[in-house]
Amino acid sequence: MKKIRTISSAVPALCVWMIAETCLEKAGIQPTNEKVNWLVTFANFQFHTNIQFRKGVLRKTNGGNAGRDYLYAFMNHWVKGKMWENNPLRDDMLKFQEEIPEYNEYRKRTGKLTESSS
Repeated sequence: MKKIRTISSAVPALCVWMIAETCLEKAGIQPTNEKVNWLVTFANFQFHTNIQFRKGVLRKTNGGNAGRDYLYAFMNHWVKGKMWENNPLRDDMLKFQEEIPEYNEYRKRTGKLTESSS
């Protein structure tokens, strides 16, 4: 079995959780830990299993922003489809979940962490 590689381990400068939260907010959806976690886990799963997705995220063109823009476009698509409602994370996807301590710290600091979003 090959080693699990997440987006944040491959591209440390890319804050996947921040892109997820931004997509949710722009769509008018309240970001919760569950939704952000689903988006980050699904992105990591795609990154690990889909070579075209991985190449897109790792692209360095456009001043180094192409990978971020690529990930944003996909996350925006997943958010618009509210994919977490009809596609719960399968067992084979759960190993791609990441502990994101800076996300909860950010939510506490900005006052966005509420009872319903924990």
